[in-house]
Amino acid sequence: MQKDFHYYVIRILSEKAGFKPEEAQIIAYASQFVDDATEHKPIELPQNYKIEHPRLSGQIFDPVCTAHKGLQFLNDFRKEVQMKIYMSFHFLPAEIYTNQEDYNYVTKPNSFFAKKLIENVKEKFHNNDKNITYNLVALGIAIHTFADTWAHQNFSGRNNIENGIKRIKTWNIGKWKYIGAINQFRNNLLPQIGHAEAYSLPDLPYETWKFKSEKDNTSQIRHNLDIYIEAAEEIYKVFLDITKKENIWNQFSDRLIYCLSYINDSLKKRKTKYKKYFPEIGFYYNEKEWKNEIFKTKFPYKSLKIKKKEIELKWLYFHQAAFEQRNFILGNIKPL
Repeated sequence: MQKDFHYYVIRILSEKAGFKPEEAQIIAYASQFVDDATEHKPIELPQNYKIEHPRLSGQIFDPVCTAHKGLQFLNDFRKEVQMKIYMSFHFLPAEIYTNQEDYNYVTKPNSFFAKKLIENVKEKFHNNDKNITYNLVALGIAIHTFADTWAHQNFSGRNNIENGIKRIKTWNIGKWKYIGAINQFRNNLLPQIGHAEAYSLPDLPYETWKFKSEKDNTSQIRHNLDIYIEAAEEIYKVFLDITKKENIWNQFSDRLIYCLSYINDSLKKRKTKYKKYFPEIGFYYNEKEWKNEIFKTKFPYKSLKIKKKEIELKWLYFHQAAFEQRNFILGNIKPL
């Protein structure tokens, strides 16, 4: 999934489920930021930050990397990266490890493990935890992983032949079209991790495509639109379970489905559709916004505790909640 789902769709679903606009923005921002949080080296915080934080030693803050971009992909073959990034945030195994001999790392939509992850976050709201900002951030991160169980189904976060695919075709103007030998060769040069060999096909909501598995030569057909609609409905139910508001899915789902079905390779143009058909939603995303609140905002306080001035601490909350989610998932899967 790309920004049109992880931010725009989540922004719509959360607000329509009854979260306040500013709360829905936090959820959707955190959801998308999972794909943008690539910092993996310790960072020195400004000296005016005297805070208590589990990822902080003195003024040195240790962020949690939840995504890989650019040259970072060179680290994909490291098992630590496959577990800490791909499995923990994008390719959640369907099973919880209970010492079974043949543990399955493959992602399945709405799996038991995925539901358990969501239940853990929902408990934060049901227990009336006073730190609502942190809870909203944690929910956004978990929702990203939950949503990816649909788009990334039948792939895994480890380097394994189970992710190898061939004979990829897309449905184009009433017929199947082979992506071509050159494109297939290019994709097959990528590591067999996640859906790398399928390139961006699983992440485009309008695509219909098919392929054969290299592992067992079985064929699969993916109707992404149906998959994405199902994911959206289930996520909406998660939000409603927290807000306890009325289900108004039928009042806006036609507009949402139209936006999801809009055929265009340009993410920018797809995002424009959401802005046009949901004018009541205040869409805005800048991946540097939360970090800028930490490093570019001046505070008059000599001392700042974690529960004060929370609006400026969302970037710190993100890394704290990501660390918590990663630990939970790594504690329940079999180490590679």
